[in-house]
Parts: sequence; C-alpha cells; structure tokens
Amino acid sequence: QRQMCIRDRGYVRVRLVFDCGASLGDISISINSFFNVASSHVHYANMSLNGEPSYQYLFTNKQRQHEITNQLATSSHWFDSITQFVLIGIEHIFGGIDHIAFLLALLLLLRSLKVLVWMVTGFTLGHSITLALAALGWVIPDLDIVEAAIGFTIALVAVQNIAVLTGNHRQITYFSVAGLLLIVLINLIWNIGLSALSGLGLALFTLAYLWNSADEHLSANLRLVTSVIFGLIHGFGFASALTETGLASTQLLPALLGFNLGIELGQIVIIAVVWALLQQIRQSRFLTDTRLVIDLVSAALCGLGLYWFIGRSYGII
Repeated sequence: QRQMCIRDRGYVRVRLVFDCGASLGDISISINSFFNVASSHVHYANMSLNGEPSYQYLFTNKQRQHEITNQLATSSHWFDSITQFVLIGIEHIFGGIDHIAFLLALLLLLRSLKVLVWMVTGFTLGHSITLALAALGWVIPDLDIVEAAIGFTIALVAVQNIAVLTGNHRQITYFSVAGLLLIVLINLIWNIGLSALSGLGLALFTLAYLWNSADEHLSANLRLVTSVIFGLIHGFGFASALTETGLASTQLLPALLGFNLGIELGQIVIIAVVWALLQQIRQSRFLTDTRLVIDLVSAALCGLGLYWFIGRSYGII
C-alpha cells in the first residue's frame, strides 16, 4: 500500500494504491469515507486484475459499493464508464443551484419555442467547448474567477429582465457599471477581491450587454449570442467537478462524453419544467399581472447572483 497527498486550490486529494496480490475471484469493494460530511464527494478507483486492462469505478453517495470482476468485455467497460459519468453529470446539474438559477433567469422573458431551442443550443455549444478544453488539460482556468463569473452571469441576465420590463435600461446600465468599477477601484487600492483587469472586462461587457436592452424582441435576439458566451463560462464550472475526480488519461474520453451527456439530459429536464411552468403562469386566470411575477423572480435571482458574485470574488463563500 502506498499513499500520496496532494494539496492544491484549497482542497486535499489523497491517492491510495493497493496491491492485493493473486486474484481471489470476484470481490466486493465498499467505500463510505467523507459522504456524511460531503454528499457530493466522489471516489475514483482504477482497478486492474491479473494483468488485464484497467477498469474504473466511481463511488458516490448513492453508489458506495461495487462488485469487481475480471471477466468484463472491453465494450462493456466503455459503456459502463459512460453510464457512470452520465449519472454524475445528472446529479451535478440538479445539485448545482447556481446553474439552475441561471437557466431560470435566461428563460423568464422568452416566449417563442424557436428562440428557446436556439438559446439552449448556444448554451450547450458554449459549455461543451470549455468542458472539453478544461477536462483535457488544454486550458487551465482560474476557478475562483470562474465561480465568481457564474454568479455574475445570473445577476446580469436577471437585471436585464428588469431593465427590459421597466424600460430603465440606461439607468440600470450606469448603476451596474459603476458597481463593477468600484470593485476595480477596491482591488487597485487594497489588492483584494476580483482582479482589476477582470473587473474592467466585466464592466465593459455589462455596458455592451445592457445598453441596447430596450425591448423584449431585441433582448431575446441578443441572448442567442450571449448564451454561447455564458455557456463558455459555465463549462469551466462543469469541468472542475469532472477533473477533481482524478481521472486517468485513458478514462478521459468516456468520462467527458458521459458527463456532458448527463449535463444535457438534466438541463433538458430543468428547461422543460421551467418552460411549462412559465406558460402556465402566463395563461393563468388567477394571475392578472404576470409581469409582477417575472419582476419578483428576476429581483430574487439578481440578489442571489450578486451574493455569489461578491462572496466568491472576496473569498467569503
């Protein structure tokens, strides 16, 4: 038995290597560590029996035990690996409140099913690209900035909803940009929080994004483009959950395919439910002012996004 401890980015990764000697036939392995304190924790195990090609198992809160055999076909290995990561992807998207909040904010003003399809396609394209780039190690993002930026996307889309409905998009733009410039100033003076360059970039993006949010039609068309940009940011967030399992290089492709597929399946379910709920709200006879509902939900999402953005920028949460 050997062990190695790796400290990086605020967490500890422990790798244990066991040499069990001669095969004793089929065996069962159970792992219960850490699940009581972190239900989202994932154990990654790379098994090799009798010199056969290695096979990977994921131990999660719901799957704490695996039966290990030495007579599994390679095709079965591949399929089972993808299936494991599909489940991890589904659990991740349903457990990611910030990603769900972003999708909700993005859907609030959409009325056309065609625009919805294009928006989902753009978001999928964006996060698939960065998920692959980060998981393959071709791009190494700053996770602190990524997590803060995810909160920023929620707040920005929610505040645009309010700007479109109230018609005060210019005033809201000035206020939003001023807040971001204040963050830049704080970093320049005290060297804390989000970097000045990142804050300035977000300020410029906010100015371009909100300035022409004059009506719902223009806002919806703008989101077709920005959904790709926002998808790029969220893809880095998805990738962090995948790469922290400590995957072997031979397992990256099925893990990437399965995890991304799981994300998509979970995302489709969330979008379908939210879209159906919004349609019911708009057609409801009991709600005479659906705009009030959208305003209140947008305001709540804006506050939640700002909480994540500020808290993650300054390391508070």
